[in-house]
Amino acid sequence: DNSFFYCDPPYYSSEYVYQCGFTWDDHLRLKNTLANSKGKWLVSYNDCKEIRNLYEGYSFFDFTRLHNMKQRINAGEQFPELLISNYDMYERQRNKPLQLSLLDLTKYCRSFYNRSKKRKRIILKRILRNVAQNKSQCYNLLRRNI
Repeated sequence: DNSFFYCDPPYYSSEYVYQCGFTWDDHLRLKNTLANSKGKWLVSYNDCKEIRNLYEGYSFFDFTRLHNMKQRINAGEQFPELLISNYDMYERQRNKPLQLSLLDLTKYCRSFYNRSKKRKRIILKRILRNVAQNKSQCYNLLRRNI
């Protein structure tokens, strides 16, 4: 239960790059093994519909990175990556304490400074009331009121 597993299998449809044999059945076996494991796990893959379908129902985090193997041929080319986990990868970010300043307000609406002092006070009181609940709720409140 207290274990953490990180897996970096051969990317789907790129198995030919690796000397080991890794077939679709191996991808299925890895997914089923992880699904039955105790503890948390994180898998990195190339981002493609086959892998997304295979791990449907799990938490996804997608991003791009430099494609190292193509830098000589096509400098700067990006490669889509996918992290998959059996836990909420965003939990830590959502639970971070929020420190809000007037400078944060300007990110969402520059017209805040054009408001009357009374209106600013009302908006800030609403925001401060909601800060403890959730950062995204707070920003949504900003967008609605400013």
